[in-house]
Amino acid sequence: MWAYNRLRASVASIPTGKWRRISIAFLTVLIFFGYIAPWLIQRSKTSKMTTDCMTLKVEEIQKSIIPSEATILYPGKEETDQKVLPFIGNGKLGFVVNHLSPHNIRLKYEITKTVMAPYRPMLRVSVQKYNDKTLYVVNYRKGKVERIQCYFVMNTCVWLNVTSFIHRTRPSVFYEIVTLENKSPVPIILEMSRNGPYYWKGSGTSTESFKINGKEYQYSLSSGRFPAPYPQDKAHQHHIALVVAATSISKLSEVPPESIHQIKTQSIIKYSEPFLDAHSETDILSELVDTVEEELFSFLGMDMSEVEMDHLNIWSENIWNSHLMVEPTVAVNSEEDDDDEEDKMVLNTELGMITIYYLLSSVPAYFVLPSTTKQMKKEMLQELQRPTSCFNGQPTIHEVDLWKGLQKEADLNDLLSHWMHVLYKHGCSGLLRAGTQGINQAVMLSFLGGQFADKELSFHADPSYFEGQYHFHNLLINTTFVDIEIDPRLNKQTIQVRVVSSHAQKKEPLKLYACEAGCASDPKELQPQHQTFELRWTEPSTPFLYISHSKEHLISLRKIIHINKSKRLDEIPPKSESGKGEPFHIPVFFWIAIFSMIILFHMFLIKLIYNEYCSDRPGASRIISWKSSKEQSKA
Repeated sequence: MWAYNRLRASVASIPTGKWRRISIAFLTVLIFFGYIAPWLIQRSKTSKMTTDCMTLKVEEIQKSIIPSEATILYPGKEETDQKVLPFIGNGKLGFVVNHLSPHNIRLKYEITKTVMAPYRPMLRVSVQKYNDKTLYVVNYRKGKVERIQCYFVMNTCVWLNVTSFIHRTRPSVFYEIVTLENKSPVPIILEMSRNGPYYWKGSGTSTESFKINGKEYQYSLSSGRFPAPYPQDKAHQHHIALVVAATSISKLSEVPPESIHQIKTQSIIKYSEPFLDAHSETDILSELVDTVEEELFSFLGMDMSEVEMDHLNIWSENIWNSHLMVEPTVAVNSEEDDDDEEDKMVLNTELGMITIYYLLSSVPAYFVLPSTTKQMKKEMLQELQRPTSCFNGQPTIHEVDLWKGLQKEADLNDLLSHWMHVLYKHGCSGLLRAGTQGINQAVMLSFLGGQFADKELSFHADPSYFEGQYHFHNLLINTTFVDIEIDPRLNKQTIQVRVVSSHAQKKEPLKLYACEAGCASDPKELQPQHQTFELRWTEPSTPFLYISHSKEHLISLRKIIHINKSKRLDEIPPKSESGKGEPFHIPVFFWIAIFSMIILFHMFLIKLIYNEYCSDRPGASRIISWKSSKEQSKA
């Protein structure tokens, strides 16, 4: 009160008028530079140092990962490189990891049907009283997303890492690991909370507890129903029952200086098929609650380190056992217009791998699920070994809508639906039923138009359009896996296809033979060592590679394949000369005729005007005299 009275008296003592206004302005400037400006400068400095901490972390991660295994998303990265969604899933559950705009959990029903449930399972974590810079690491080789929040505390970088994944062998488990590295000399406060139900009408949440080996656990149990967007009976509204059990967390935790603090949280998420009868809702929810609690009790009694390693190993060793790799190179026959260059899609390693990762994260890995019976595995193996006519469509290598960057979750839904329809409509339905292994095989076949026939596998893509090195790892042909590497670069004026027989399943592999376009050369038997084939272009277009168990069949192809030209890629003339992409040229005679008609028309017009006004005909003189008299009358 005393300070207020003194300030009021000081202001009152200032002369009125101009001097009072000057004094007030001076006092305002003094307060700004004395209090607000230092705060703004310190805030700006802290923000810059936080950005430097993030840059340091990005450089550290870039050194530890392989570009074909992960993508880093961070503020300041070029916009063209940011079109990647930090998505996790296992074919039953999935969601996009985003702490600024949390997303609902995705429930998978069919290959192309996804339901957004009114529940957000992701944790919200932060360091109290400090601002952060956030980056994401999408590790598609291990099926996880890391969210790293960078802080600047007492001239020291502090990193808060949240690793999220949805388990592969336990499809109802959502797992998060929170790790705070406090390297600063002061203790810091970690704040945590869970998003939970989101506009979920009629749901209920309770806190429960239980003991395992003398240790008490608490968890929140959310249950209820919500309208199903895919009604089986359009006349009545169907509903889906959803139950989520999430282990409890401490809202505030003090982390000592120069220490590492780690917390592991688990959520069990189960849901029902769409149901109509309201009387059965209680029974369905009760059954789901019992199942969720039983699985949570069982899960928390396990060694969490083994659970994590199980998930990571399945992704890296089983799901990615077969895969496609793309390495862009300088385009062959690259004499193109600038406009074409702007519109052309560049399929690089990251775009190819992340697209396949989206697909793999959206289908179950049936071969590793405990619920898959031996009979089911046998049937799926038969589908993999005999994929009928997959893939019988146009090669997907240049289909822009199938290989594109994503920025919204709606784009992800469109991309997955598009891929599934393309594969299903072109003879790959059997492979789709085999889960992740089938998806991998189908994508590899579709990429360069690989198609299975009765006795052969042939690749139908046009080699003249190849603009990268393509690596097919573990492509299954009957009981044998093969590696195919395609390199269209003009090194030493040769372009080669290398095929290597890798291994079979459980029994001795059948012999495999291969030949290049037209099978003009004798077929070669594939060995564990590399066999080299020449990549050739033919007219009319024919498959650039044939693989078969029958050498006689490949030799017989020479009689039924009719080729006018067969050339190496470096011998192909530019596309404008070979007829591909050649612009339409109008004949010179056409232009001569047009110009002649224009000249004749103008000559006729001049002659007509001359006859009307300048000739000695009576009609012309009358017109001239009439015009002259009319002008005189006006004057």
